[in-house]
Amino acid sequence: MRLLSAAAAIVALTTGACGEPEPVSEVIVEVFADPELREKADALHVVVEGDDGDIVLDRLKALEPESERLARVPIVPSGDDASRRFVFRAELRAAEAVLATLEARAGFVRGELRALTLRFDASCAGVECGAGRTCSNGECRGACFDTAPAGSTEAAVPLCRECDTCQRSCQATDGLTCGCAGDTCQAGACLLQKPVRSVAAGANHTCALLEDKTVRCWGRNRLSSTNLYGVLGAGLATQENSPQPVKVLSTNGWWKDLAAGKASTCVLDNTQRHCWGENFAGELGGAATSFEPKPIAFASTFEEVSAGSRHHCARTAKDELFCWGVNDHAQLGLGKKSSDELPTLVGNGYRQVAAGGEHSCAIDLGGRLWCWGFNDGGQVGVPGTDDVTKPARAGCDPGSEPGVCFDDWERVATGRFHTCALRKGRQLYCFGGNANGQLGIETPFGARVATPTLVVGQQRFVAVYAAGSHTCALDEEKKLWCWGANGQRQTAIPDLDKVIEPTVVPVDSTQTWARLSLGPSHGCTVRDDQSLYCWGANDDGQLGRGSVTAEPSAAPRRVCFTDP
Repeated sequence: MRLLSAAAAIVALTTGACGEPEPVSEVIVEVFADPELREKADALHVVVEGDDGDIVLDRLKALEPESERLARVPIVPSGDDASRRFVFRAELRAAEAVLATLEARAGFVRGELRALTLRFDASCAGVECGAGRTCSNGECRGACFDTAPAGSTEAAVPLCRECDTCQRSCQATDGLTCGCAGDTCQAGACLLQKPVRSVAAGANHTCALLEDKTVRCWGRNRLSSTNLYGVLGAGLATQENSPQPVKVLSTNGWWKDLAAGKASTCVLDNTQRHCWGENFAGELGGAATSFEPKPIAFASTFEEVSAGSRHHCARTAKDELFCWGVNDHAQLGLGKKSSDELPTLVGNGYRQVAAGGEHSCAIDLGGRLWCWGFNDGGQVGVPGTDDVTKPARAGCDPGSEPGVCFDDWERVATGRFHTCALRKGRQLYCFGGNANGQLGIETPFGARVATPTLVVGQQRFVAVYAAGSHTCALDEEKKLWCWGANGQRQTAIPDLDKVIEPTVVPVDSTQTWARLSLGPSHGCTVRDDQSLYCWGANDDGQLGRGSVTAEPSAAPRRVCFTDP
């Protein structure tokens, strides 16, 4: 393998520009860096190694202050033998210290000009992966890459999994360090030390149930506009935020469910309901006490719990539905607007419930959809804008269009001003406010849609999630689609502040979605392997990355649990 010429290689690396090379069995490698790393760096060290291990380029260059591209290196195979491959290694440096490294092993396509765009990821700063591996999106993976057609500028992602190394192809390798501290590779898979069962994203905090029977929380720890600390449930603390997960409580039994609201959280085990946080109006399901910084335990037979902004609803094994907390818009469904400190029976025969911002919805055993509460945006699914004080069948009141009064609803999800629900045929319908395109339907922004309306596209969905002013859904292939408000990258889709129709969330080939929870400005998912990833706003440390950052992140990244 060789470069176009020694002179051409040096010019390309030094100036970031060269004449257009002859498109014959050639790969143009371009290197970029996330802004957080680029502003710190002053030099780049590049090494290119041939198929037989010979070093064909070893160059350290100072970075040009105004150049976004760090390097452009044209590479052709030795003797035009396109069966050969190459290894490209780079170190990003600051005052001789190494900020980040990357490695790419790739090949040529005979007679074609190809591109390989590499990027130093801020989440990979300081991560050392070893030979045959590289860091991508915060995790070490085998360093095999495919090249792209000439002109492509999209950053390449490794073809291998995190338990692979790469020589000429991806090879499963046991004993590698993977994921978080304490995780190791066995039989080609990452064996997690702390697997996660479920997650709940609140307004500015996040909590998770772990298989070790503990609850961990992170993010904002201070109740807004007060001097009260302890939203995370770990007691009164001196810090406003905890970007690292902290242990809240554990159980001798098993966890059933978890829900996080604006500044309160409830978790169910096999005998009790544990709640903490804001409690000015009985949001925790007990006597109002203004605030509880540690979990309060109540005897409970609930199987499922859902949190709205400042109210909760829960279902028992006998399909009884109870709600409690703030009730200023009748979100408790009790025929009144006064708050209830204790769980109060709404009705019988319900199989699933979702508490929204200031409204609630539930599906009964007959597959009928019922909603109640704040209806300013049409989120209750009935005509008019008045609060609905008792459960009303969505889309079935006088004035509704014909054909929308279905009795095969399977799942419902609620945001602040909108509602979305899945039918048995895996068709998704949404209704309510649409100021940010959160309904995913063919209607102008700002339109009020009180009738359940089919979401655009041919996708067949198996799960739906909603929060704030955005919506996400999993299709039959476990691809995640999101739409709506995205100013904090809460849809996990980059570059757009509003996503006007269902759009596939871009992820690498190894990531699989399983169970999600959405907050107004961030989201989290438990993958099939029980690892936890979060994305979106991180101004209060709600992504669990160990730091607070002003800039949101569209890229889902792993949450690690370092405490015992």
